[in-house]
Amino acid sequence: MKRSLILLGLLAAASTVTITQVLAQGGSQAEAQRAAAAARTAQLAIEAKAPKLAFSEEVLPLRMANHTLGETEGVARNKAGHLFVYTRTGWSGSSRGGNAAKLFEFDQNNKFVKEWLPDSYGSSFAHAVRVDPEQNVWVVDEGSNTVVKVDPTGLVKMVLGRKPGVLLRGHGIALTDASLRSLVVRAYNLRMNARIEQQAIALGGKVTYLDDPQDAPAPAGAYNRGWEYWKQIVPTN
Repeated sequence: MKRSLILLGLLAAASTVTITQVLAQGGSQAEAQRAAAAARTAQLAIEAKAPKLAFSEEVLPLRMANHTLGETEGVARNKAGHLFVYTRTGWSGSSRGGNAAKLFEFDQNNKFVKEWLPDSYGSSFAHAVRVDPEQNVWVVDEGSNTVVKVDPTGLVKMVLGRKPGVLLRGHGIALTDASLRSLVVRAYNLRMNARIEQQAIALGGKVTYLDDPQDAPAPAGAYNRGWEYWKQIVPTN
């Protein structure tokens, strides 16, 4: 029934486009109707020759406490039969760019197991999830433009994309950069910024973040401060 409705919708859309094109070219209403009928016949002939896609539909009653399952963008199963669902679900209710990405695991009986990557910096707008033969979970996020590889224990093993880091509650942070020097500076600045933000929030009131003009690259001397500090505290042979 659903396939028939979809097919009828496509045929109706094709007929509308054909009629509009003929009328735009100066044809009569009768000519437009004949052209539309010919287009419908051609479409039905293509449908008759196309291989039929066999599929089955099953509605899974997936539920978890204190969460409402949102738009599902990615599903995958591991070798144990557990189902991973990457859904555009978030506490903020944001449809894009905020917190609209959560990865849930359900067992073979569709019972909730746990949430993966809670509060992950790389989880912004869910796109896809895959489980590889080694049972690593690969999460593709459209909002942050990242691909995150997570091992079976939940530890982040790799981050690919334009975002330089993934921040995980209770698991620390994973950072990447083009060189060791840049990586150290990024880690140092992130730590300092997080400390300042935490102190500002503790003071109460509204925290005002920098806009783009204010957030310009720091001078070379300020950029090197983190690197120099790291060299002082790290023992060398």
